This record gives sequence, structure tokens and C-alpha cells, in this order.
Amino acid sequence: MPDTSEPRREAADTRLGRLPGMVSFENILVQGYTRSFSPGVFWPDFHADGVQRHFRNGAPICQPPVPAEEPPVRFPGEAVFLGANGSHFGHSCAEIVPRFLQSKTEHPDLPFILTGRLGHAEETSPTPVMSALLGWFGIDQQRVKIITAPTVFDQLHVAAQAEHLNGAQPYDEYLDLLDSLYAENGLENIANDFVYVSRAQLRPGYGIHAGESYLCSLLEAAGVRILYPERSPLRLQLALYAGAKRLIFAEGSALHGRQLLGRFPQKIDILERRKKKKKFAINQLAPRCDALTYVSATARNLTYKTETDDGDLFRALALYDVDTVLNYFESIGLPLKDLWDQAAFLTSQDDAILAWVRAIHGLRNKSHRAAGTGDHVIDQLNDAGLGHLEAEVRHIVADLNRAD
Repeated sequence: MPDTSEPRREAADTRLGRLPGMVSFENILVQGYTRSFSPGVFWPDFHADGVQRHFRNGAPICQPPVPAEEPPVRFPGEAVFLGANGSHFGHSCAEIVPRFLQSKTEHPDLPFILTGRLGHAEETSPTPVMSALLGWFGIDQQRVKIITAPTVFDQLHVAAQAEHLNGAQPYDEYLDLLDSLYAENGLENIANDFVYVSRAQLRPGYGIHAGESYLCSLLEAAGVRILYPERSPLRLQLALYAGAKRLIFAEGSALHGRQLLGRFPQKIDILERRKKKKKFAINQLAPRCDALTYVSATARNLTYKTETDDGDLFRALALYDVDTVLNYFESIGLPLKDLWDQAAFLTSQDDAILAWVRAIHGLRNKSHRAAGTGDHVIDQLNDAGLGHLEAEVRHIVADLNRAD
């Protein structure tokens, strides 16, 4: 049975106080990365849990790089290491950005170092995602250097990750710096009683709630401001986040954008998309708002199999627990039950399921692509009472298999 309990306020871990001091290394070798969470720096002791390490889930996860064959060049003088030149918005906000403010505050006039992909000398500029984030934090991009080949630095300074993915709460001092940054940037809040941050317009094949587009149409009719972050400039996103009395996220990477801001008097709600015990970004969001609520919005996830393994979890499609969703919106003063057309919702849900099937069986990367004749998905659909889609699913999969 799906969890139909009332939304609940979540407690979070005890927050931290002052930021640890930056650390410095002399004659340190840096090269490009092969995986962004191991950004390609030869820290002298990978057995130590120093602030220079890349943390996730409360522990350092970066690994010692494999030395490149080419001889290193030297970077004279001092510089500040920021991390990898990330292209994923959520991971960049949650794991790379938390070094930015202390780095800029303590060493504003030094070169800032990002690592690019090892051996890709053409990567000389920050990615579009990183460029937008550097701009928000006021870091002069003329001072940013991208390292893609072995380079020895005379002296390299590194700040701690002030927070990290699924880690403890951020340092109070870091939230103070974020509060000051928002004031310095002079962004004017866009006031709304409700802002709903949607995933409905992501490309098919990324995990969403099937039928979310129908939910968005009802929310818009009820006067809710809908934000599609992938279609909106960063400053607009942040102005909407800051001005919302109640900020509602469809669970996903966009909520890490809220970590670019500090404390605001608002409530944040998350419609959960994936079935798991760990509450998404609970420790990062709780100290930034008045109340944080997680809504058990998912009855089940539809998953798929590749030729060798389970498909990517972030691509799993979620089916709404409609009663829980409607009860939640009723509880916050949005009586969507009065507008709900079950037939229209089911049509939207079916369309989303078929688009998802087409996308996961059509992925370019074969190692991530759904394999077989669709039986794994069809079994789940039958179990969910959606067996009427079987013929269309088989037709889609057969067409894609023939075209491959």
C-alpha cells in the first residue's frame, strides 16, 4: 500500500558553526579529471579526510588520479582550487559551489582553478552551468583557469566544501556569507504565495512523475507560479525562490539551486519522486527555511533493465499517489480536488509513460539503453493496473529495435 500519511516536518542533523580554515599545498600536481567527483589533484595523503577532499554522504569519495604520460608544466605563484568544471547543475550546486564563497572572500585577487576533462585541451572556458554559477558568486571569469593536462602549482589554496551532497547541515558562517551575497547582488525578490518548481518539461527519459503536466495546468489555474528551471535564467530562478512564501519542488536537481541562497522566511515542500529512506537534501534545506516538508507523492517507480544491469535510477518514472497529492494541496489551501478530472489526468499519465518508454529504449548510449522487448516495463504496468498500454509499448520497442 502507498504511504498516505500526512506531510511531516523533518528534523535534521545539528548544524555546524565556523568554516574551517583554508589549507595550502606547495608543488602540488593537478591534471584533468576522468570523473568530476575525483577532480584530478594529487593530494599528498588520500588516507586523510582533509578539507581538500571531495565529500559525499559524509565521507571523502575522490580517488587518486592515474598519472598522465605527458610531462607536467609549472604554474608559478599562488592559485585557488575550486573543483571540477562541472556541467550538471544539481551536482555543481551541491558539491562544487560550496568552496566558492570562502575562496573568493579570502583570496579575491588570485587565479581560480577548475579542472576540465583530462586531455581535452579545447576546454578553455567554464561550462555554461559553471559560468552562470561563477557569475552569481561574483567570481571574475577572466581569473578562472581550466586545467586539462598535468600542471605543478607552486602553491595551491583550497577551501572546505561548506556543505556537500547528503552531508551534515552547512556551516552557520557559510549561510551568513550567502545571506550577505544575496544582499550584495541586489536581486529583487518576486513575491508569490506559491511557487511550484516542475520537471514536466524535461526531455523524455529523465525521471518525472507521469502526468505532472496535467498537475501543472491545474496549479496554474489555481494561481500558482510555475517555474521550469531548465528554461529559466538563473537570476530569475533565484528571485522566485527568494520571494516565495511556500516553495514546492518536484524532487530533483533543481532544488539544489535553493542552496545558492541562504535563509529566507518561507516553507519548502518536496514532492518525493523516488522511493528511498534518505530525505533528499534535508540537511542542506532545513536551516534555510522556516519549515521543510516531504510529501510521499509516489505510489511506485517504473524502472528498466539494460543488457547488463539495472537502468539509471534517475531515469525511473514515478506514478503519483493521487490521493496523497490532492490531500497535500488541500492542506496548504489549494483545493485541486474541485478541479481534478481523472480522465484527463489518466490521458496525461499514459502519454508520459509512452514517451518515457520511447526515450529509454532510444538512448544513444547502449550501455544505458533499455534492452529487450519491453517485458520488464510491461510487467510493472500490469501490476499497476495499466495493462492497456501493453500493445503500444510493444509496438514502440519493436520499432526502435528494428531501427537500431
